[in-house]
Amino acid sequence: MPGNGLILSGLARKEVASVRFVLAEQPSVTVATVGRDKGLPWVAYASPPLPAGSQLARVLAFDAAGQLVGGEEDLYGGESLCRPR
Repeated sequence: MPGNGLILSGLARKEVASVRFVLAEQPSVTVATVGRDKGLPWVAYASPPLPAGSQLARVLAFDAAGQLVGGEEDLYGGESLCRPR
């Protein structure tokens, strides 16, 4: 969102219940995934609007028990974050 902030979104494996966006010099933001009840092999996620100038450092994926199940640090390599299998 040029000039207005940043919204992050993507797809993750079905077992991912929440996604945490680790931001540089700002508190992390965690959101629940959507679509787990749809019978698809993936779920979707989207952040709330983040302040202009936010810099994403890492994305982490957690299952329903809160256990880390994946993450991405190479955020600009052209592949989906926490990509589905």
